[in-house]
Amino acid sequence: MTRIIISLLLSLSVAFSENSSLSNSESSSHHNSTHTFPIEYIHATSHIQSNAPCRLNVSQYNTGSNPKTVASALQSSCSDGYEISLMDSIHYEYVEINKNKSIPVLIQSGYNISEKLIRTKVQQLFNGSTSSYRNSIYYLFIINNKIDASGYVDLKIWEDYCKSKADLTLDCICDANSTSYPIAQCQKDKLCKFDLIHQPIDVCPCQATGDPRAGGTCPAYCVKENLTSNCTCDSNLPNYSDGQCQIDKACKYDLIHQSNATCPCLSTADPRANGTCPAYCVKGNVTENCFCDSNLPNYSVGQCQIDKACKYDLIHQSNATCPCLSPADPRPDGTCPGYCIRGYVTSECICDSNLSSFPVESCQREKKCKFELINQTTSDCPCQATGDPRAGGACPAYCVKGQVTSECVCDYYIPDFTIAQCQKEKLCITNLINQTASDCSCLATGDPRAGKACPAYCIKGQVTSECTCDTNSTGYTIQQCQKEKLCMANLIHQTISDCPCLATGDPRAGNTCPAYCIKGQVTANCTCNANVTGYTVDQCQKEKLCFADLVNQTAADCPCLPTGDPRAGEGQCPAYCIKDQVNQSCVCDINIPGYTVAQCQIEYKCKYNLSSQTNATCPCLSTGDPRAGYGQCPAYCVAKDQPSQRCVCDSNPSAQYPPSTCQSEKKCNVSSSSTVTKDSCTCSGSNHPDVTYPLIQYPGQVPSGLGSAGLKHGQCQIDKACKYDLIHQSNATC
Repeated sequence: MTRIIISLLLSLSVAFSENSSLSNSESSSHHNSTHTFPIEYIHATSHIQSNAPCRLNVSQYNTGSNPKTVASALQSSCSDGYEISLMDSIHYEYVEINKNKSIPVLIQSGYNISEKLIRTKVQQLFNGSTSSYRNSIYYLFIINNKIDASGYVDLKIWEDYCKSKADLTLDCICDANSTSYPIAQCQKDKLCKFDLIHQPIDVCPCQATGDPRAGGTCPAYCVKENLTSNCTCDSNLPNYSDGQCQIDKACKYDLIHQSNATCPCLSTADPRANGTCPAYCVKGNVTENCFCDSNLPNYSVGQCQIDKACKYDLIHQSNATCPCLSPADPRPDGTCPGYCIRGYVTSECICDSNLSSFPVESCQREKKCKFELINQTTSDCPCQATGDPRAGGACPAYCVKGQVTSECVCDYYIPDFTIAQCQKEKLCITNLINQTASDCSCLATGDPRAGKACPAYCIKGQVTSECTCDTNSTGYTIQQCQKEKLCMANLIHQTISDCPCLATGDPRAGNTCPAYCIKGQVTANCTCNANVTGYTVDQCQKEKLCFADLVNQTAADCPCLPTGDPRAGEGQCPAYCIKDQVNQSCVCDINIPGYTVAQCQIEYKCKYNLSSQTNATCPCLSTGDPRAGYGQCPAYCVAKDQPSQRCVCDSNPSAQYPPSTCQSEKKCNVSSSSTVTKDSCTCSGSNHPDVTYPLIQYPGQVPSGLGSAGLKHGQCQIDKACKYDLIHQSNATC
């Protein structure tokens, strides 16, 4: 018997990006490969002694913890790989293997049977297996210690590979090994199909329809009645075929090369005139087939048509319009002679059977076209420019003023609707974009001139006074638009629920909307104006904080208030003065009942600037008055009648001249007489009641009870001069 070893190496991080599975289904595929794993690597786990616990024998007859299946064997924790021997001659199992490439798996047969049978069994091992990667299984046959065969097994791939451009999907994978659909072409086709918007046109050519690059790197698709020379016709528009688009472009930008069947002849300036279109009539040389030019300054269409009628339709003209010809005038009643003439047949004329230039058949057909036209086909009798009874049936309907369509034809003989007016009105349908608003009134919706010759349609949230409301705007009704426009055109009469107050220029400011703040006159309820020169919104809002959040503002940002300032006495602003308790840092409050600012200021001055106050404002103090002896208040006595008899006693007990002594001696004066207690006064030259003495007289300080008779007049004058005119006195006098 020959022992057969089957080596299976799974390197899942490389070969298995997803789970791989092995099953015992009916078929299997394998092929030889020149890129084989070395045998030494296959047997690597056999040489790692630490891997002994991972050498496992699998048999359905095992008992206890010995594995019966490959799956249970793989549940063992092995860091260096697995060596699994299949001990039974037949082993059926579906197993899913998902191991890191650093943990190889070796599955080998441990049962000795004939060489042919074991080869068949091993080949069936991989039948029905799947993987997420090509060539994910390496196999090796060793027979009698010699390598018999080796290679890779190409399992069924879970993901679909892209087969061809026609079968591309977003999720299919471009196959790097495909020869029928190379990976470069596959990747390019996928970009052009699923990421076309980001591809250049040299990689992905512009598409005939549905190209997201249209209007950018590719030409914009043509819009009916709004064609441009560079637009491209869309092959998938339901109401505008590619063929019709190409015709319209040719008629607009390559008219000279088009037939009149494709592009009808123009009434003026048609480059095909005298070619595929009739030549324009020349005054004095009209032809039967020429076309009256609608834009000749010295030759009107009316005059041209008369000239043609007189030459080619004379029989229907009056002699006032067309003078009679002599001879052979076709008009009847003796004015003109008789037989039918080509182009001038009448209902009464007779077709001349002897006139080779106008056969009877032609003559009769012409008569039918003229007098039985309603029953004739357009192939026998072309549609008439006016008065055709087939109009609206076999022939296009004539245009009706105010109801023109793109299919109608202009009737050249409607008195109040000339052909020029008709064609002009048709242009408002067929070529509106190139017409002026005076020629073609602006439409309420879908006008291609909007924003150019016509006012732009209003955009929600961006309405202007000039825009017009679109009657067919999705999500923005005309009522909503008109309401928004009122907020522009008639804002003053709108409520703030309909039209929120504006940051500037709102005529409702001060009424339904808050008034705009005025610099230096800000209130808590005013709103900052966003468009005031020299007074920005930031400045305004900063000033508003002086009302709304004054307690948290600095005195630099918000000057201290004369009353009611919450910061008073808290560091930012001085405290308000309290009556009878003023201090040097307080300020007068302008709103304290019973304590006016004037009273506060007087109290403050009398306490901290007394020297500058009058005795009328601040009464003289009994002690410590800085004004004492300076005119406003009498000097404090420093001794009896010193510095003068008018001095007053200082109430300070520590004064140089104690107040008790002063008060006692003050009783002794020039008028004390008998009212003074005996021996309480000592007579002297200065206080004797009968003595006159030189006394310096200060204005307003004459001692009480002492008249002018008691003064030495000359000495008084000297004393006054020494005090009030000292600069002019000698040092001998003063």
